Amino acid sequence: MKNSILFLLLFTIIFTSCNNEVKTIESAGGIRIKLEVNNIDLLKGMCIIPEDSLFQMCLQKTSTRKYNSIEEFLESFNKAMQEINPSIKLASYFATFEMKDKIYLHSTNDKVLAVLKSELQKKLDETIINITKRLRKFSEQSANIKVLEYNLILVEVPGLFEKQRICNLLQSSGNLGFWETYENSEVYQYLDAANKKISELGLSNEGYNLDTVKKELSLLDEVNSNKDSVQEKLSKENPLFSILYPNVDSERKLSKGSVVGLSDSKDTAQVNKYLALRQVKLLFPYSLRFLWTLKPLKGTTVFQLIAIRVTSRNGLAPLDGSVITTASYSSNSEVSMSMNTEGARIWSRFTRDNVGKQIAIVIDNRVYSFPVVNQEIQGGNSSISGDFTIEEAEDMVNILNAGSCPVKLNVVAVDIIEPIKK
Repeated sequence: MKNSILFLLLFTIIFTSCNNEVKTIESAGGIRIKLEVNNIDLLKGMCIIPEDSLFQMCLQKTSTRKYNSIEEFLESFNKAMQEINPSIKLASYFATFEMKDKIYLHSTNDKVLAVLKSELQKKLDETIINITKRLRKFSEQSANIKVLEYNLILVEVPGLFEKQRICNLLQSSGNLGFWETYENSEVYQYLDAANKKISELGLSNEGYNLDTVKKELSLLDEVNSNKDSVQEKLSKENPLFSILYPNVDSERKLSKGSVVGLSDSKDTAQVNKYLALRQVKLLFPYSLRFLWTLKPLKGTTVFQLIAIRVTSRNGLAPLDGSVITTASYSSNSEVSMSMNTEGARIWSRFTRDNVGKQIAIVIDNRVYSFPVVNQEIQGGNSSISGDFTIEEAEDMVNILNAGSCPVKLNVVAVDIIEPIKK
């Protein structure tokens, strides 16, 4: 009897084990992605003065070769610094408030390098955990994640073949922020001044898509005669406004809200270049920042430019994703978020101070939503609604629940592995 029970138990274990065999990417097929950790960006983020010319020169020199370890990378960076200035103290660059208990102004270079090594390794470990959380919902099989070299991560996801979706999911930093905004009427004067300054500098556009904006928004007058010469003249006299159309209504009055301009997708990069010009940035208040909407207006290729109001000394959002405890999505693709106690307190004050105004909900420097606050919101609940598909809402929820990724990841290679045919 005992032998029969033992045999039955053994058979059950073997049968269950065989039926729950962990599938590999070779047997089930799937996606194999190689990701690169940008340690240069990490060093920039840890530096007190990342715009310092000496620091920038050293980063440039360090980025020209590949490394086998974090130690080798940091040694190369230190060597570049010492070659330019042998008496330089690394602590003067990395003794930040965040590192106050680890790096002091009197810390030796060796001590600073040891701390930097520890921090870079910590970021890498946190990144692996973050990737694992993001992929947990996507495959019945666990993703295989391993570090190939000091800054290369291999991710294998059995049974999954949605290449672009997974690449987007892994490359998103997931940095969520809630921002105050400017009114269109407050910002127009700065954009007008920028337009004139760019014209004075003799800059103009080539190939901007005036027709697209005109057709899709129906806000420009028809240009029937000598269109090419009119466009060329418009480009020279109004280089910015020829590709960034001011947000006006049918009566040519500035529209209400935080949308300060509209631009065709092919022109947004040029608009960014104009707004980033040193001579132009000097015209703007420090608290003014411009961000594009995540998606174009429905049925068009026209994006909206939102005027963000920076209210903190450090330039960060007054409320970020660290306060989010859970995120979920509904059948209509609306994403709901719940906040912790501290987040709920800040959110209550934030919404109370902005009743009747638009606030911007931003992820990775793209505006996902900019709703008008109707009343103070207590309890720490918020939502993001927009023209999202169910898949996009699901991916957003996965990113928010996993939290922001501590490093910027670049996709180096992607391979689709076909399953073995039986």
